[in-house]
Amino acid sequence: MSASVSIAVVGAAGVVGEPLLAALAARKFPVDSLYCLDEGEAVGETLRHFGKSVTVEALTEFDFTQVQLLFFCGDARLARDSIHLATEAGCTVIDCSGAFSGEYDVPLVIPEVNPQVLEDGLRHTLIANPSPVTIALLLALKPLHDAVGVERVNLTTFEPVSVAGKAGIDELASQTVALLNMKAARSRVFPQQIAFNALAQLGPVLENGYTEGEMKVVWETQKILPGADIKLNPTAVLVPLFYGHGISVNLETRAYLSAEEARVLLSAAPGVSLHDEAIPSPADATRCDTVCIGRIREDISHPQGLDLWITADNLRRGSALNAVQIAELWGKCYM
Repeated sequence: MSASVSIAVVGAAGVVGEPLLAALAARKFPVDSLYCLDEGEAVGETLRHFGKSVTVEALTEFDFTQVQLLFFCGDARLARDSIHLATEAGCTVIDCSGAFSGEYDVPLVIPEVNPQVLEDGLRHTLIANPSPVTIALLLALKPLHDAVGVERVNLTTFEPVSVAGKAGIDELASQTVALLNMKAARSRVFPQQIAFNALAQLGPVLENGYTEGEMKVVWETQKILPGADIKLNPTAVLVPLFYGHGISVNLETRAYLSAEEARVLLSAAPGVSLHDEAIPSPADATRCDTVCIGRIREDISHPQGLDLWITADNLRRGSALNAVQIAELWGKCYM
């Protein structure tokens, strides 16, 4: 894409907005003009990006005809209330809030997995970014599914407190300090103490016993890979990490695939890096642009089973970079 683009970022100073702007700069995305938008106390704050000082403007008062592309990095409530202001003004929105990922007429895109949904000749004004877990999981599953088919996946995700934004990060920090000083840990963001603990419920529980976040991985996978008929059985666990998630995956393929064959396929897959010698940890994946995969082994309990360990930076790789790659794809299709 050679033409410069006028962009706005909602939540530019937030946990997704900051790495998104860093990714735009690192990948030399052709930004013509940049506007930073938000609500509440953030309005009026001065940020520095692309070598310039930018004052955060009020989202509800902004004239969206000034920009061609909006990255929405705020929460889902704010997205539902305000994104229509941008699309009605003719601006294309890439939404990282998750508010619209389940809408049937909103493309849900991982550029390495399903770029064709933006290459269909239609001009989409709203494009959704999948959840970080879905992005990491499908970057690993897609090459294996293309080769032999994936029948079923059992996965357990170990998710950091940054899934709840800055408030989650602050809660873990404050609880850790309190407990180390022999004081009580107060829980406001999460239902129970998270410092030195693990919570096997992340978000509201639905009628089927799964949480909303767990089912979101199921729904998003079905939408991104329609017709694949991959059965998913997820469990999400909140762990006392600030950034980076891990995913323990046990999958059943439709034809035999050895661990070595899986390594060969994954070594050639875009967006993936193999770590056979040193097992990747969430800390290793922090600030990494790839999904890190290790511990690839054949399941001793199933003739067509494989085990994988996946780690990724949930903010940089799982949200920000994917959104920028969507923007790059958008530019190729429509600019």
